[in-house]
Amino acid sequence: MDTGFIFDEDEAERVTLLQPPISFMVIGKPCIGKTTLARAISGIWYNKLIEPQSLLTELLSVADTKDRTMDAEEYETEEDSTLEIFRFESNIQKDRVELANSYLSTLLEGGCVGEQAVYDLLFKQLTSEEVSHYGYVLDGLPSWSNVSWRSISDQINAILDLPIKPDFIIHVKIHNDDAKSVYTNLRVSPVSGQTYSRRYHSPSYYTVKKQPPLVTDRLSDSDTSSKDSESDEGLDEISIDGSQEADRSVIFDFSFLNLDPDEGKGGLVFRPEDTDPEHIVSTFKDTSLSSLEDLLALFGKNKIIEVDALTSPEQMLQSVMNQLACFNIQPSMVPQMLFSPDDDADDLDTMDDEEFLTQLRATNPLHPNCRWKISRWGRFCPVALKSGKMIPGKQKFSLAFLDKVYCLSSQKAVDLFFRCPRKFLLPPQPMLPCKLAIVGPAKSGVSSLAAELSKHTDAVVIDPKQLVKPLLEQEKIKRAESADEQAASSTIATLRNQLIEKLRADNIPQEDIDKELLAIDSTHPEVSKAGSDARQQALSTDLQASNKMYVSAITEVLSKLREARIGEGHAPEGGWILEGIPSDSEQWGLLSDAGILPEHVINLTDSSEDGKYLMLRQAALLGIQDPYQQVGGKETSPEPIPKEQSIEQILAEKEKADKTPEFVLPSVLEEFQERRHAYDKNWLKLTVALKGANLPILNINSHLSTETMRMECMKQLEQVFCYKLYDYPTHNVEEGDSDPVDPQLLPEELGILQTDETELEESMEEKNILEAKPWGDTKQYCPVSLKQNNTLAPGREDIGARYRDRMYAFISQEAKDAFCISPESYMAVNQPLQPPPIRVLLLGPRYAGKTTVGAKLADNLGLFFISFHEWLQEKVMHKLYTKPPLIDEEDLETCVPEEPVEPAVESTSESTMELDATEESIRNNLVDKAPLTDDILEWVKQFWLDDPFKSTGFVLEGFPRTNEEAQFLINNCLFPDSIVMISISDDDVIKRVLPGKLEILKRKQQKEKALYEEKIKKKADKLKNNIETREKNLREEFSLRKEQVMYEHKAKKGTDEETDEDDLQTELDGLEDELNEKLQESREEEEGAQSDTEDLEQEPYDDAQERMRTTIIEKYEAEMDEYKDVQELMGEANVTLFTVEGNKKPQSVFNSIESFMRPYVKYRKAMLTKVIPIDLALAHMLVKSRYKQLTRFGWWCPVQLYDGINTPPLNITSAVIYRSYVLFFSSIKARTRFRSDPFSFLAAPSPGPLVPIQVAVLGPPSSGKTVLSERICKEYGCMSISAGASIRRVLRDQHWSALAQALETKLKAGEDLPVEYIVKAIESNLLQSSVVRRGFVLDSFPVTLSQVDQLAKHHILPIKVFELECSLTECVSRAKKYPKGAKIESPFPFHESLEALKDGINSYNENIAGIRSFYSGKYHNCNSIDGEKSTWNVWSNVKEEIDQNFMQIQSYIESHSRDNPARLCGLCITKEDFEKKVGEFLFYCPVSLVLENALVDCKEDIVYKFGAEYRDKHYLFAGGRQITEFITDPDRFLTPESLALFPEDRPRKLTRSEVKSKFPQRIEFKGYCPVSYIDSGQCYEGLVEGDLEYTGEYKNKLYAMQTEEKRDIFMRYPAKFAYVTLPAKLPPAIVKLPLNRLPMLGYLEQTVSITLHKSLTAVGEFKPKFPFVSLAVSAQIFLALHLKAFNPRSPDYIRQKYKDKLAKFQTHCELVTYLDTHMGPRLPPEEELPRDFKEKLDTFFSFQKANSI
Repeated sequence: MDTGFIFDEDEAERVTLLQPPISFMVIGKPCIGKTTLARAISGIWYNKLIEPQSLLTELLSVADTKDRTMDAEEYETEEDSTLEIFRFESNIQKDRVELANSYLSTLLEGGCVGEQAVYDLLFKQLTSEEVSHYGYVLDGLPSWSNVSWRSISDQINAILDLPIKPDFIIHVKIHNDDAKSVYTNLRVSPVSGQTYSRRYHSPSYYTVKKQPPLVTDRLSDSDTSSKDSESDEGLDEISIDGSQEADRSVIFDFSFLNLDPDEGKGGLVFRPEDTDPEHIVSTFKDTSLSSLEDLLALFGKNKIIEVDALTSPEQMLQSVMNQLACFNIQPSMVPQMLFSPDDDADDLDTMDDEEFLTQLRATNPLHPNCRWKISRWGRFCPVALKSGKMIPGKQKFSLAFLDKVYCLSSQKAVDLFFRCPRKFLLPPQPMLPCKLAIVGPAKSGVSSLAAELSKHTDAVVIDPKQLVKPLLEQEKIKRAESADEQAASSTIATLRNQLIEKLRADNIPQEDIDKELLAIDSTHPEVSKAGSDARQQALSTDLQASNKMYVSAITEVLSKLREARIGEGHAPEGGWILEGIPSDSEQWGLLSDAGILPEHVINLTDSSEDGKYLMLRQAALLGIQDPYQQVGGKETSPEPIPKEQSIEQILAEKEKADKTPEFVLPSVLEEFQERRHAYDKNWLKLTVALKGANLPILNINSHLSTETMRMECMKQLEQVFCYKLYDYPTHNVEEGDSDPVDPQLLPEELGILQTDETELEESMEEKNILEAKPWGDTKQYCPVSLKQNNTLAPGREDIGARYRDRMYAFISQEAKDAFCISPESYMAVNQPLQPPPIRVLLLGPRYAGKTTVGAKLADNLGLFFISFHEWLQEKVMHKLYTKPPLIDEEDLETCVPEEPVEPAVESTSESTMELDATEESIRNNLVDKAPLTDDILEWVKQFWLDDPFKSTGFVLEGFPRTNEEAQFLINNCLFPDSIVMISISDDDVIKRVLPGKLEILKRKQQKEKALYEEKIKKKADKLKNNIETREKNLREEFSLRKEQVMYEHKAKKGTDEETDEDDLQTELDGLEDELNEKLQESREEEEGAQSDTEDLEQEPYDDAQERMRTTIIEKYEAEMDEYKDVQELMGEANVTLFTVEGNKKPQSVFNSIESFMRPYVKYRKAMLTKVIPIDLALAHMLVKSRYKQLTRFGWWCPVQLYDGINTPPLNITSAVIYRSYVLFFSSIKARTRFRSDPFSFLAAPSPGPLVPIQVAVLGPPSSGKTVLSERICKEYGCMSISAGASIRRVLRDQHWSALAQALETKLKAGEDLPVEYIVKAIESNLLQSSVVRRGFVLDSFPVTLSQVDQLAKHHILPIKVFELECSLTECVSRAKKYPKGAKIESPFPFHESLEALKDGINSYNENIAGIRSFYSGKYHNCNSIDGEKSTWNVWSNVKEEIDQNFMQIQSYIESHSRDNPARLCGLCITKEDFEKKVGEFLFYCPVSLVLENALVDCKEDIVYKFGAEYRDKHYLFAGGRQITEFITDPDRFLTPESLALFPEDRPRKLTRSEVKSKFPQRIEFKGYCPVSYIDSGQCYEGLVEGDLEYTGEYKNKLYAMQTEEKRDIFMRYPAKFAYVTLPAKLPPAIVKLPLNRLPMLGYLEQTVSITLHKSLTAVGEFKPKFPFVSLAVSAQIFLALHLKAFNPRSPDYIRQKYKDKLAKFQTHCELVTYLDTHMGPRLPPEEELPRDFKEKLDTFFSFQKANSI
């Protein structure tokens, strides 16, 4: 989302420094207080005052004196470590002294400084460096004197051509008569030459009168007075923030204007030039007025601040400041010294950097909780750094600028910094001056690193060895020449001695000897050979450069480099890299003495054992494979090293060896090793010297690649100007480090919902402490955890750090260490850090409703819902075929067994479904609550670290349940946003659980009983069956026996044996008895088995209930103990805990949780955004001091802008700090909304330009004008202005003015006030700052045409004029509510009596038509409002019109400022104004011409609804689509090709009279309508005669069309219809008879039938009946009014007038029906009648009088 807001604080500071300062130009008549006002503005706004007298005085103060000369010499010769940067300033100072001396000499000789010289001085200051930073207040230009050597227009053009143009023009206004009075009363002190106005040499004259003179209501033309309270309340200043002006009043000492008593004793005198004030005024008018008016027109109204010169300087300054408060601007940025010169400010200089800067932060802060911030410069002086030197600043030269502290090194640096701070702070500063020395042993890569650093730093590499080579060659030549000379001399001497000895031995005369000696000279062969040998020997000898030679060569190169850098505009110091020097302490000493001090020394080290790495590197270069070969103390021949084996591999092989054998280096490397050892010894000594000089040493491992070494060097070098990180425990925040949170924060602003007073106070205190902590980009959460794990982990209070004056907390020391390595990687970049998705843990005892609420919460938030128990069940369900129970053994006894779940996959054998150890652990946890293993807990990480849970979020129910699980989350940084605990009491658990368990028990017992009974029944049935079976078997057995007995008996009988029947019977009876006995025995046996069954035993209901209650409570208490431990542990980890009572309905519990989660959900993007609420006074102080900056919203409320309210807020009640900015709000509610979701409101549209409301409210007396005016003023903050209140204000507050005196004269004489005086009083009232900023409402003014003319003459134009239409009856009804005047007996009507009211209404009705015609006809800004409707309806219509017009004007100003097309609708553009700037297409639509080739004449758009301005030209368009096309791409329609389409011969409309005047010119096309003929497809039926009333002229030919619509088509496409050919056959000519020859019926039909038919139809439909008038008369009156109201020949306002009368007549006619409906046969009680019944009844009877119609 693009908010147009600079998030990065460093970038915001850079943009602030690049912003040009605000500059002002003060214009007006001379000697009316412009210079005083300019001086005050420059003092308040911190601008440079550019005014001739002050600049000359300042310049002459540096004129050359003895002391001043000494200061200049000291300035030039003083030894200072930053002398280079002051050299240019010294030259400037000398030039100023010379100029001042010349001016002083001229003045002392009685001369004057020429106007051209002053002009040059002014413009030199306007283009100075100081003005480029602070801006200026320009007074004195343009110069308007007659002797001005440059014209006013030229001076204005020169001002507009300045690099920094004036942003605002302050126009000090005064009437000519008052100006003359001011000039007449000017006095001059002969002692000091100071000029005093009458306000200061006679202050009593300007004392405001406490009681204004009596102002009667005898104003000319009408009564325009308002309530007396308006004179006081209407004049109150309304500030931009709604507070009293005293709270925002500016403080400036005007005591310098007061008359010095000593000067007053000597008397004051006139100035000669003031004796003719008329001449002054006329000269100003002739020379300057027109040019200044052009200048004001060029700047536009929004950039002009008008001030009334009749007010005091304090009021003028307050007026300017109030008007500036409407713009998004701030004062200039001014540094602030932290210590005064009298302070003993040397105590901190001995401290280390951290302590030193920490102390400075707390020195003289703007607010106890707004300490200064530490800048990237740290302790180094930015002025010295700009010149290329890193010099630590001193305590006494420390200062604050914007919101940071800077330490400067000297007073001169302070002076330069104050002159233009931004020059030393803008990027690329702070830039490290490249003054490096790179040293290291041989082959460590010194040269390579120096070359690489040179490429990236644009520095010059200085190799001393290369520099001294030419010097060494010269030295060799010198030594060779010397050796040659010495050898020649020695040889000559030797040869001569030998010759002398020889010749003497031969007794050669001395004379001959001398001659022989002369032959031995330099040309002698032996001498030449000896000299040549000596020369060759000297040249072949290698010379070693001395340290002095190195330093001398470096000094010479740096001198040339410094001059080159100055010529290129760079810092004179820096830009060099010393290669390989200093190598020992002697070199360092010589470099120090020569002033060659590098800022850093880079030492390339070899971390390998005994320097083996560099030795191997050297060996590789020499082609030696491995110099460390074991040779038994003997040297071996070197072997070449294979290319595939690297040095690192060789070292690795050596480290693997168990013992280090003794090695002997090859002879070629012994010298290398000796040099290495020598370097190490020298480096140890050099290190001591470097540390003694406090020179930082960077140790870089030479094992790294060159690029890696460069990156490491740059990283360490840039650390110097990086923000530092300090240890800072978050639980021990210093008082001054807290954020300046508003102490008056409301509970709802802190998100506190408690209603209990004790809890509220505790929560408020806790929230305020948390709010005041200076949290960084992640607030109280660990930034490392957020970056690495995407988790909001609350940091620990004892592990914290401060970075960039913000506080960060960490979860562990390891996280803090990671942050310390690279803090910027964990910071927000260009946008706030985004929090991870929502993660909620839902806890609570069983039966609390967690699953139900959690599932609903997850569904509403679009999160995953995870029930931890079910998730565990799913892990083992595939092997158990069913979910493992979540209940214990007790529950298994009381629950009905579940049916087994069919397995999803067929199982092969029971052994393959055995649970492994992990699954067994899960099952044990579910069944027996055994702890989970760490491997299982590791699975939980997926909810935080793996998608889709990671990117979506979740609600995890039922985890953690134990301390071990909670500790696992903490140890692995798996933190939720919050833990929601659903808490219920044991009674609630019992209520929820026990009934269900008892019901289960009841069902179980019933089932057991049923099973028992079924068992008994089964046994009985079995017994019965057994008995029956046994009896059956016995009976069958005995039946067989009986049959056998019978068979035997029969057989015996067949053998004729004697048988006894009795025996047979006896035997059969015996069988029967035996059967009965056995049956009896069987029954007894079965019944015995039945009696062995056990009785059913069941637990009594009460005992079971008590047992269950005890078990439930025990389980509940055990769970709550576990959860209590979990809560304590997570609370110690700073996890947010929320407890909700679960004893409510599920929906109520869900609502509570949803309310708690709302900030986490709705405003989640702003969760990590730090918005600090502050009080209003602190906000103003921070903005004024530039500690914080204004946003693009300025003083407007972003929440109102977001809501579409484009008007300035009436009240600014609160503010916040957001990063580098301060935002203001119209209410506490608006501030709370912004803090909840700042990003949405930061994306609100920018405020439009300030558009003051300019409205006039007119209407008859008692129509509600004043009420409407007050409502407009209350809504928009503007001022209600009436004629009476304006006159009273002038008489009271400006009684010394010419206008007040004229008014008082008229009033005392009892005369009517002239309209001109009234308008001047109103004009004076319009100069108040509140009116200029907010606008005005003219209440009941103007009411006559003369007042309208005077307002136009004084350029007072209401943008909207609202006319309240109210009938006489309604006005009288409203006036009766205030019957004050009716009871007063007076010979003339009292001003509040009904008679006076009617007179006022009649007077208003006589004048309003002309006023309406003026504003409607010329400016099209008059709106009629039905004043008889409800107040809400009236206000809605008025507000809609004002808001629409407000947006139209804002849109025009914004588009015009961007050079875009701007709509003209609603701007009160007159026809004359439009024609002055009409474009190339005149009144034709360019879009229609280009796109449709149509000539659309838009001249009838008199309100310019579809008009636009582009590049100072006006254009009209055919409609909304066309103007939208033009605004989108205007240049498309203004090309030369488009202009070529616009014909010179354009059609025009003609009236009938104009056609007749062209006689005898004939109508083309034989009078037929060409449009009808073409539209019909050139059919015969399309030949229709045209009407002369609809004639058009094109290319001097006349064409008659059938209708107006046809003529419009012809005007659009004239070429299409102008060249139509008539067919050969034409319809017969129609002969028209004159109307007076028609019969009566025909005549009536052709003349009045249509009009009469409409009127008669209206009469018949309405059937009027006026009270106390017959139906016939009523109908006649209605008919007459209707004919008048719809007469097309009458003007619009006449028709409207009779339409109003017709509507009123209809209303009165409806009274009969109304009264008949509500009265009935019997009059109902009064309380049952409608409110307006009595009023309408009175109106009805009022028509009973004669002529009441």
